[in-house]
Amino acid sequence: MSRPRLGIFSLFMAFSFVALVHAEGEGAIPSVGGRYFARRMILPVPAFAQDDPRWSDVRLGPSTDTLGYEGCAVTSAAMVAAFYGIKTDPQQLNAFLTRTGGFTDDGLIHWSRVQLIAPTRLALAYNGAPSYELIDSNLLAGNPVIVLIRLPEGGYHFVVVVGKDGRDYLIRDPAASPQRRVYPLRDLTDRIGGLCFFRRN
Repeated sequence: MSRPRLGIFSLFMAFSFVALVHAEGEGAIPSVGGRYFARRMILPVPAFAQDDPRWSDVRLGPSTDTLGYEGCAVTSAAMVAAFYGIKTDPQQLNAFLTRTGGFTDDGLIHWSRVQLIAPTRLALAYNGAPSYELIDSNLLAGNPVIVLIRLPEGGYHFVVVVGKDGRDYLIRDPAASPQRRVYPLRDLTDRIGGLCFFRRN
């Protein structure tokens, strides 16, 4: 399935209560906007799919859910970590976070724990309200940005902003089929509710 059953509300909650407020409308920003990029740019972020048969049935942390069902946050984080040269994938990152207290009992991800997979190479720089300036400046600095969105059909989801064309943000979607590759965020949602990003140490 291109959107694995939309069982992603609980992972959204891990983004923080502030993100909940923003995703529901107050402080959320349109999915198109910010600085105009006259030339299309795309960061070479590796593509991982949460419903990849290699790990789709793997339990998400200590929860009863699976990576295929609620693994959008872990899969997005794995894409970003791999972009920074860290040898990992959603299954490996999930196993690492499970061993190191990276989840609540319900499988909610602790974003600050992701950096522990390579603490000398990766650091969580921000986790909170959305901002065009933060997204645009990070893209220009070579940093992909994980964003929280609300889907039109209901439910919440994480995707990775990997580039921009004009005022269109371009994403890698952990729930998209591999054939879709990079596409505009506006094709998926009209609002950004929260964001986080990492940087090289």
